[in-house]
Amino acid sequence: MTTATLTILPVRHETVQSRVYDGLRQMLMSARFLPGQALRINNLAQPIPRPI
Repeated sequence: MTTATLTILPVRHETVQSRVYDGLRQMLMSARFLPGQALRINNLAQPIPRPI
């Protein structure tokens, strides 16, 4: 008989605002936008990375 080890990870508590900020920051830092490019809310709404 084998015994399984269960690892419980801490739950990350965050607001929608902080998730959006983190996603936009990640996109800016990875050069997903051109210098001077207008950032429109409709264009930004879909590609924000979301944690699982």
